[in-house]
Amino acid sequence: MKSPAFIGWAFCISAADWGQYFFLIRVMHMESNDQRYLVQQNKIGDSSKPPVFARVMRSKEGVFEGVSFIKNKEKATVMTIAQAEEAIAWAEKKKSGAKEYATKIICVGQ
Repeated sequence: MKSPAFIGWAFCISAADWGQYFFLIRVMHMESNDQRYLVQQNKIGDSSKPPVFARVMRSKEGVFEGVSFIKNKEKATVMTIAQAEEAIAWAEKKKSGAKEYATKIICVGQ
């Protein structure tokens, strides 16, 4: 999912009477929008409980094995959108109490 992302304009302006040049450079940066996300769950109907965050379990080879939910946001797994969607799908299918929680994807820093 790579797409060009326009970063900005860079200018180098010199006085024309000094014999120097005017440069206008459009800066392009070729990379995908690589934001990172967390999966957060809130208990439905009980706003007094703090949210929990997904911790992804992977094998030594990096293969997805499952998700556990923890209270510590700093220890939660930071994921791409695709990985977060995979974690949510697994949790909804495998976790027995998944219907008791509202699950959402949030940006790191929210």
